[in-house]
Amino acid sequence: MENTNGNEETKIKKSGSIKEAIVLAIKGSSEQIVKSVIEELADVEIQVRKNLVIKAMNKLDELEKEGKKLKPDNISYNEDGTIATSTWTKGALDAVKKNRESIAKIENSIEKALSQNDYEGLKSIQ
Repeated sequence: MENTNGNEETKIKKSGSIKEAIVLAIKGSSEQIVKSVIEELADVEIQVRKNLVIKAMNKLDELEKEGKKLKPDNISYNEDGTIATSTWTKGALDAVKKNRESIAKIENSIEKALSQNDYEGLKSIQ
């Protein structure tokens, strides 16, 4: 019976020392907490920026595919099947111009984000 009481006292002492150790660890943890918060917030911002670049790359791919679909309105062929002339309506030319400008804008925004750490241009991409 006495032996059991000794074990209980040892358990209480151990749990007390654990609690004391926890209190001491928490008291001295402000530097660790600051570091942990900084790392977590940085990870959140990195994820946001990564998603912006992925979204821009997907939009770039979409615009390039759309650009390949744009064709002249009228095409004349030679006897051997090669294109002799092609003509575009103003609307079709405007669509090609708009497509090229959009591609250039996204490429520039991606380059600026990755080389100059400026992600503002990527935030406006729909």
